[in-house]
Amino acid sequence: MTSQLKTLGIFVLSGTLFGVTYLTSRGDGPSTSPFPSASVAQAEATAVPAVAPLVEARAPRVVGPEVGVTTPSEAVVTSPELSDRRVQLALLLDTSSSMDGLIDQARSQLWRIVNELSRARRDGKAPVLELALFEYGNEGLPEKSGYIRMVSPFTRDLDRVSEKLFALSTNGGDEFVGHVIKDAIARLDWSKSPTDLKLVFVAGNESFDQGHVRASAMIRRALERGITINTIYCGGPLDDDAAGWKRGALLADGRFMNIDQDQKIAQIEAPQDAEIQALSAELNETYVGYGVEGARGLERQAAQDVNARKMKQGAAVQRSLSKSLAHYKNSSWDLVDGVADGKVDVGAMADNELPREMRGLSAVDRKNYVAQKATKRNEIKARLNALGAERAAYLEKERMKRSPAPGSGSGSGSVSTLDAAMLAAVRDQAKQKGYGFDAE
Repeated sequence: MTSQLKTLGIFVLSGTLFGVTYLTSRGDGPSTSPFPSASVAQAEATAVPAVAPLVEARAPRVVGPEVGVTTPSEAVVTSPELSDRRVQLALLLDTSSSMDGLIDQARSQLWRIVNELSRARRDGKAPVLELALFEYGNEGLPEKSGYIRMVSPFTRDLDRVSEKLFALSTNGGDEFVGHVIKDAIARLDWSKSPTDLKLVFVAGNESFDQGHVRASAMIRRALERGITINTIYCGGPLDDDAAGWKRGALLADGRFMNIDQDQKIAQIEAPQDAEIQALSAELNETYVGYGVEGARGLERQAAQDVNARKMKQGAAVQRSLSKSLAHYKNSSWDLVDGVADGKVDVGAMADNELPREMRGLSAVDRKNYVAQKATKRNEIKARLNALGAERAAYLEKERMKRSPAPGSGSGSGSVSTLDAAMLAAVRDQAKQKGYGFDAE
């Protein structure tokens, strides 16, 4: 058995987002910025605003915080040593004209998903996380492509994934689920190891077999490569089209889920939230951009902070906590990460590759400069991790206070969010490959 187990997955999302039920076909298994950094005003200008709700959409139904469920927003996340194993997740979004709410939810829930996946462990180590992004069902895309575009191949640059999500827009189109699964399987660099966990999350609100590429045929192809398909139907479980999505999950040995995008989960503000976000801003000051990507990386980081603040559901706090994780790596443009990962030798770099304040320094002074930034970053991350634990404990107490009295017939214990539904499947299927999760 190879020592390089990798965990892989595709998420194909379309339509509604809350009120999840699911069907599974199997049971549980075993401080100077190096380049002129983006100011808040610049970041506000470059950040993409949240998509406005559809004019004719009915008012969203607001429900209380979930009861008795450990959600990603309250999970305690630590940052252990990373292993050589990888978690590869491809997010495939329907960007047809009715999907504005879907895109907004994907934007706001990205960092929750990252934080929960960061809890995965095998042999005491966390796998590396890579994400890819597709869009489909958009009339602005070429018809010959099946209205499908690979927005980003697998990357560890989480800010870049967020940037791509916020740049998406909707525009009519036909949603060909089979075709987008086919493209994701064929075009992404998937592992060939039979021990890898490979997951597909397919979501939509129309027929499961639209288009010339049959989804059932792609499921069989996926199974041949060890890929499990999980289906998410965006509508009622008794809708005519829901049956096809259920059959797809059963054929794929995966889970079926149905969700309702008009539900919103009430958020609990924690006393730690303000300090967590303030520390996130301080953390940015420890990044030392280098080379042609340095300035752009700093700008992207600041812009995604702003984008997260504009979203609901505590996205800014979730993003701030994500930035304290080992998975949040920026070796391609940040000297601190680059040196730590052995990707750059700061002492041997040309002066014009360095930020202005480091030019002219000796090799020793360069290393000391980066080391000081690294020390400060580690201090901030340690504080963020501590605050994250305090916040999780506070939210647990608040949730218990708000739990309905036994026999009251009220409450929202049966209501789940998109991220909670997806992660329930990921956790179940990851455990079958020998992964555990923190706090279990």
